[in-house]
Amino acid sequence: MMSCCRWTKVDRASDAETDAKAACGENGKHATQSSEEAPLKHVPCIAAQRSMLVTVLACSAFMLIGPALMMLNKYIMEDLHFHHPISLCNLGVSASFIVAKLTVRTGVGEIREESRRVVAGNAWFRVALPIGLMKALCMSSGNAVYLHLSFGLIQMLKACTPLIVLVVMRFTSVKSPPRAAVWCVCAIVAGTLVEVKGELHATFLGLFLALSSQSCEAVSTVLTQKILQNHNFTVLESMYLTAPAAGVCLLIGGTLFEGHSMVEAGHHLIPFEHPTVFFCSAALGAGINFISFLVMRLTSALTMKILNTFRSIGLVVIGVVVYGEYHSPKQLFGYSIAITGFAGYNLFQMFPDAAQKVESRVISQVQRFGGYCR
Repeated sequence: MMSCCRWTKVDRASDAETDAKAACGENGKHATQSSEEAPLKHVPCIAAQRSMLVTVLACSAFMLIGPALMMLNKYIMEDLHFHHPISLCNLGVSASFIVAKLTVRTGVGEIREESRRVVAGNAWFRVALPIGLMKALCMSSGNAVYLHLSFGLIQMLKACTPLIVLVVMRFTSVKSPPRAAVWCVCAIVAGTLVEVKGELHATFLGLFLALSSQSCEAVSTVLTQKILQNHNFTVLESMYLTAPAAGVCLLIGGTLFEGHSMVEAGHHLIPFEHPTVFFCSAALGAGINFISFLVMRLTSALTMKILNTFRSIGLVVIGVVVYGEYHSPKQLFGYSIAITGFAGYNLFQMFPDAAQKVESRVISQVQRFGGYCR
């Protein structure tokens, strides 16, 4: 009799759990059950809501911390006359590694043995070093460009990222996107050319630095996603195992290209004269590094592109409101074309069937127009 009662309770608990999962699948509508079964019904729903909340908070932090760091670094380089972008980048990378190291040493986080083996020995040169090098080049050129181009134009140029991705796909023999998506890339290029022509103070070096930063960022993102997905690295593991490589690359670059001029001009004393500003730059740099890894892990590459696009639009507005930059109607028109092309590119990547329909319709219209011309 006792055994029978025990099995009955287990069956009821199992039924309650099944009902709870079904209830969450029906938009949270729960059937009336006993008070003992009620807590089980909320577990799947609470887990889904918690995951969604973490994703929203991570994306929000990504949208806020990035622009704050850009504006602060611009202030350091222009107003404090610390014209050393490579050394400035190393603050955030070094802070990221210190935070990751302290997290592991204090036992708050851990690095799994299988994750250590991925970058152990010669594998460090194949896995960690390429990511660190690309991140170092991306951050240093991305900082240096603020010395040569306006704040708003830098954000506008980021709309041509799909062009860089398309070129990389061609060189690596990866399957190309639909023809409609390629047309959208052509629109992005046309809009970007109009933007640059409408900019009064654009320089060749500034444009080169901006495109170099975007190219390195694209390669770094692909390599980072490969580690996160193929090796299932956590955010802490990614930072702990790849930040030293980026730090070494930045340290070597800063020593070779900026060390002599920094000491000669006495700029190495500027961080000691403004410790709070440089500490905030290091803290924001560490924050955006961790948040970027987290967003990549929680979302997808497409979500990252969309977030970066909206962030760039907001930074264009900040450039006008905060820095008093002027963008001609021609420049804004070019930017609107580029953004439209960017949106179409992502849309056709998501829905290849729609791209096929658009492609067929356009080709048929062109053929019909050619028939009329004859």
